[in-house]
Amino acid sequence: MDEIRPLQTAEVVAATAVIREAFTTVAETFGLTRENTPTHASFIEVDDLWALQDKGAVLFGGFSGGAGGIRRRATFTAGIGTLLC
Repeated sequence: MDEIRPLQTAEVVAATAVIREAFTTVAETFGLTRENTPTHASFIEVDDLWALQDKGAVLFGGFSGGAGGIRRRATFTAGIGTLLC
């Protein structure tokens, strides 16, 4: 991984898709649905990430392969952290 940094506003939408995709297998394996586990990461929406940011969370992404932003799951890892000051 070349760089880990806070996500820019335009990258949050792509990060949402990466997070959902990463957790979909777990949801399918355990029979999780929006109805029985609505807060599971496989069902996260971009509005959920905006809400976390509004509460002070800092969203980070791991990037590799140079410039070009979020292209596919293989080159991007999404994470959510809180920056403590």
